[in-house]
Amino acid sequence: MIVAEHCFPCSRRRIADSPDHNVGEKRGVDLTGITAVPRDEHDVHVVFSTECSSYQDWQSLLLFFSATRAGHKGPITRLAGGCSPEKQTEILKLHQHMPPHHRVHFTPDYSVISSTGHRYPYYNKPFGMQHFLATANPPITNTIVAVLDPDQVFMKPLTPFLDPDTTILADRNTMPPLRFNGMPVITEGYPASQRYGLGSEWRRWDGLGRIVQDEKSPALTVDPQLADDHYPIGPPYVAHVRDWLKMADKWVEFMPRSLIEYPHLLSEMFALCIASAHLRLPHTVVRTFMVSNADDGNEGWPLIDKLSEDEVCNAHNAPDTSALPVVIHYCQHFRVGIYSWGKWEPKLQELFKCDSPYLLEPPDHLASLRIKIEPDHLDGAPLSPLLAKRHAFVICALTKILNEALRDFRKAMCPSDQQNPTWQLTDVPEEQLKNRDKWEQLGAT
Repeated sequence: MIVAEHCFPCSRRRIADSPDHNVGEKRGVDLTGITAVPRDEHDVHVVFSTECSSYQDWQSLLLFFSATRAGHKGPITRLAGGCSPEKQTEILKLHQHMPPHHRVHFTPDYSVISSTGHRYPYYNKPFGMQHFLATANPPITNTIVAVLDPDQVFMKPLTPFLDPDTTILADRNTMPPLRFNGMPVITEGYPASQRYGLGSEWRRWDGLGRIVQDEKSPALTVDPQLADDHYPIGPPYVAHVRDWLKMADKWVEFMPRSLIEYPHLLSEMFALCIASAHLRLPHTVVRTFMVSNADDGNEGWPLIDKLSEDEVCNAHNAPDTSALPVVIHYCQHFRVGIYSWGKWEPKLQELFKCDSPYLLEPPDHLASLRIKIEPDHLDGAPLSPLLAKRHAFVICALTKILNEALRDFRKAMCPSDQQNPTWQLTDVPEEQLKNRDKWEQLGAT
């Protein structure tokens, strides 16, 4: 049975604009036997933060399943913020059917700002992480902790090792100095994270001093090139647990003041950039932890570009996935032909039920199409070979892995004779889908 971590009552908690709360001594981490270097490739505890909503329930189940499918062996914990007692019971019941290293840790809902009453859901990530490090039960015993987003799906295990053959670093980054059996390894003092397009904008904020509130903070004097090279970071964030104990506290401290300075979507990410700079913890910035934005040349897309069009739609299922990115981050919309993937479709929230449909899977030649159908271009918009391959990789992998997850769920939870229809994930009118044969061939190479 799953070991679940409780926080009763987990009612909504308002966050002060200045952090005057304290979750107490860090008893959620057992540092006994923790050394600077991880024990092996499985010595990674993955954490991801969610609200208690059906929108993130299905994403959580998909992430858990994809990790098992990819061969990730370490613990994975969902930080679920603001769950009612009834919702906690529902989640715990479901976890009884999941592997014991797939856990849930309930936290308060940290998303309401006390001075305004406004809601900023991304507060839950830093504050939930600090809560987890302080109160995890069972305590964290892994050397390395990785923070993901719930809308990420594993293509291969996340390890502390950065294989030079399959890891592409951001410009002007070098591998961590320590080696484990000859392999560069993430260790204490040397975190690594995915490169995001954040740049070093925070370095030029007029209010940076008000955020750090320390005139001697290294964040105030960090070299602009160093800031550009080692702090434009996002999930997966991968760091030694002792580094996380420091980073999480500063992340929480800087988060409310960062939101005042930058009251937008990415404020919580900038807060961690600033916290890392304040602590003099430059990250090894990696391109190949993730693919997400098919137009972003600084992600792990070169690994996908190497595939042939015939390989793209089943690359996630190849015997050897070591040359793939670690995760797909599906926060974008992907389209090829009449096939698409977008996480905002409400019907996705209903799929993990016994009588819900499976997704209609795209044809294996999807990457060969040179057209995409979307609401603004119902007659089709051109698609370059490069973008067709990238979009097809995501659509094929996510559609097929979600169907595998649904079959696994229904095998455990549903009658064995259950018959389920298929449904196409799309936002184009039904009339367009009647021309399926046309759209599945038009523009094919």
